[in-house]
Amino acid sequence: MLTKLSLIAALSLATGSLPVFAGSDAKEPAPLAPQPETPLGVTLGVGWDSDYVFRGLFTARDLVTTTLDYALPLDDVFSLNLNTWYGSSAGDQAVGWAGGGSYEELRLAGSVLAKLGPLTAGVKYTHFFYLGNAGHFVKDVNEEGVVLGYALAGFDLGFYGAYDNTARGYYFEYSVARKIQINDWLSIVPEALISNGSHYYGVNGGNNVLLDLGVPVRLSKNATLTPYVAENLPIDSLKSSGERDRFFGGVRLTVTF
Repeated sequence: MLTKLSLIAALSLATGSLPVFAGSDAKEPAPLAPQPETPLGVTLGVGWDSDYVFRGLFTARDLVTTTLDYALPLDDVFSLNLNTWYGSSAGDQAVGWAGGGSYEELRLAGSVLAKLGPLTAGVKYTHFFYLGNAGHFVKDVNEEGVVLGYALAGFDLGFYGAYDNTARGYYFEYSVARKIQINDWLSIVPEALISNGSHYYGVNGGNNVLLDLGVPVRLSKNATLTPYVAENLPIDSLKSSGERDRFFGGVRLTVTF
């Protein structure tokens, strides 16, 4: 007669497996680790600005914006970046040179950037379309530029220089920003920018100083809400043209995929 132990052994041989008893070294196979999610490199944004101030120049009130950005790594150094920006005033709040009334603008941009340690450098092309009522008063613009960024001791230093084919002039801006992390969901980002131009829509010399304070709030893994306030200070040529100091603010929501 087969004992219980001999019966188990016989069944084990028949099935090609051995029973596992408590205290043995045999273990269940480790579960496969979940594969990390690969981001698509897409960022979708919506925002509102109490005043639309572009390069120191007030253009419209109550601007509602949508943005779509795509970053494609080409290798460990280079990346291709495509950007779409659309803004439309919520009411008839545009300035006179933009035709008064409502204001619409569309920007399409592409850049190739190289990241070399703390240095980021690249070239950028932007086309500005002026739509709706503004399209009857403002010519579209083609702009070619150079982008530089450098991370130094917790500060982000930036430079952008561009040639505007419509104005046949040059625009330059220099910026410094610092991200101050408060906790895992809240940070403060003060930024200062100064710009100048050469034959740039009447600007020859200093253009403006912009002081900005953003407060990014991380809502989830992929979503960030950023309220901000800013002060625009026209200088030199732009101030002489009649542009005045302006305090404004807004909020932006971005979601990455």
